[in-house]
Amino acid sequence: MPAVGIDISSQSVRFLQFERSHGGAKIKIVGEEKIPEGAYNSEEIHENDRLVKILTDIRERYGFHFVCASLPDEKAYLFKISVPQLSEKEMRDHIELKLEENVPLATSEVLFDYSIISAIRDPKSESALEAAVSVFPKQVAESHARLFAMAGLMPRSFHIAAEAVARALVRRGDAGTYLIVNFGEKKTGIFVVSREVVLFGSTLNFGGEAMTLGIQKHFGVDRAKAVEIKRDASLLADKETMTLFFSLMNPISALRDEINRLYLYWNTHEDRAEEDRAKIDRVILCGGDSRIRGLDEYLSLSLGVPVDLADIWTNAFSLEKYLPSLAHDDSLDYAAAAGLALEGIY
Repeated sequence: MPAVGIDISSQSVRFLQFERSHGGAKIKIVGEEKIPEGAYNSEEIHENDRLVKILTDIRERYGFHFVCASLPDEKAYLFKISVPQLSEKEMRDHIELKLEENVPLATSEVLFDYSIISAIRDPKSESALEAAVSVFPKQVAESHARLFAMAGLMPRSFHIAAEAVARALVRRGDAGTYLIVNFGEKKTGIFVVSREVVLFGSTLNFGGEAMTLGIQKHFGVDRAKAVEIKRDASLLADKETMTLFFSLMNPISALRDEINRLYLYWNTHEDRAEEDRAKIDRVILCGGDSRIRGLDEYLSLSLGVPVDLADIWTNAFSLEKYLPSLAHDDSLDYAAAAGLALEGIY
């Protein structure tokens, strides 16, 4: 059942499908459709007729039926738990009993999944394993399922957007620990990935829109021109490029402070005493506004840790063997879609 990765945000629907090729994969389908302002509501998303039409039009245009789809980060709960070494069914039952201790929702109101991270090294511990648990409100998940059904699409799986992004950006088998910053127009997701598993995260009510407003105010231009400048700093002379960055200092400083808060929490929390709790190796930026000139250098100097722009093709193909139709700058918006699409080929 070849599937298309579909990532729905408050501003757009992005979709991507890979097909197997010699030495990896290549892009079969890629595209984006904008969502009208104010049309997105993740709580009752299936009631959005305009979104149903957008998905129906995409299906008819490209002729696919199976999808792997994202669920919004801000609705998800993530936690880590120690568990005994049990059968799969017994493991799920054990974790289910612990849900209400870790999330502010009744067990009957949620869906959950888990990944085993590692064995616990303390031989005196009654528990033998550590599990990362993802919990999501059942009502919101079922609303997304109905949305796709109404558009004539069959979901093969759903993944929290942060988990889809991590699947795209962190190389399979990489045991490192990374802090990923995923810029959206309205919101920004910040989450820690260790041994390929999302362990901790936060969603900020801050996104590219705040940067757009900063550029409009500083340069006295309309929104369309501000977006153009933000996405292509080469439109400005060198001196103006420098002032562009300073015009964004207020929103970027707020973002830096939040990243720093999570970075320090992870590296200094009392659980850091555990031998297998690795420090963050580097910060990875994705999303369209991560490419603002000077942002990675500014964050790296502020945080004292390497900061890199993402390569969303890390687990799909080598750029030395295949050159995708999507330019690198544009690809930064497709991290979640790419992670979802990988399920269609592996």
